[in-house]
Amino acid sequence: MCLLQTEEWSEKQITGNLSGKELPDKWTDTDEEILQLLKSDPTMTQEKMAAEIGKSLRTVRNCMKRLQDAGILRRDGARKNGKWVIADQAGSR
Repeated sequence: MCLLQTEEWSEKQITGNLSGKELPDKWTDTDEEILQLLKSDPTMTQEKMAAEIGKSLRTVRNCMKRLQDAGILRRDGARKNGKWVIADQAGSR
């Protein structure tokens, strides 16, 4: 099941705190794969995600930037000791 099509991901919840930013026009399979990976391991590095899904590091970084700009994904903590938080898991945003 696509995370972006569940009740948790209503457009109102996602766009609630965008500060003037818009949702991406098109969600990709890569966006979904990244969210699934982060749901299972929030501390996963972008390099490991790229290897897991068979995409380039640049593709993963671009998708993650788009998800961050949309308010769906954010980083908590430092670069080494931090974790990725998906908006519905955070209870905020």
